[in-house]
Amino acid sequence: MKELGNTQIIMITWSANYDIRALKNFVRDFDLKKYPNITVGTEGYTYLVQKYFNVITTPFIAIYNSNGKLVKTFSKATEIDDVVAAVKQADLSKRGK
Repeated sequence: MKELGNTQIIMITWSANYDIRALKNFVRDFDLKKYPNITVGTEGYTYLVQKYFNVITTPFIAIYNSNGKLVKTFSKATEIDDVVAAVKQADLSKRGK
């Protein structure tokens, strides 16, 4: 979290019957409230996020720079070091380097 402290993280899940108890437990179990840069939620039955990103498998990670440019996607479980490297790449790309 030290390396991702300045990164906005949005975690979205699908939730059967809008039952968000598991989501609330996840937030509680990982004490995510102490990280103001992390937002956790569900898209319910809209599938808007899934359709927008053409998500076929989960987990799915999309890394954008602060200019809204897509830098990298991961469509499977990914090592945190790879995610951190992509975030650093996004930081460089927003500066035009």
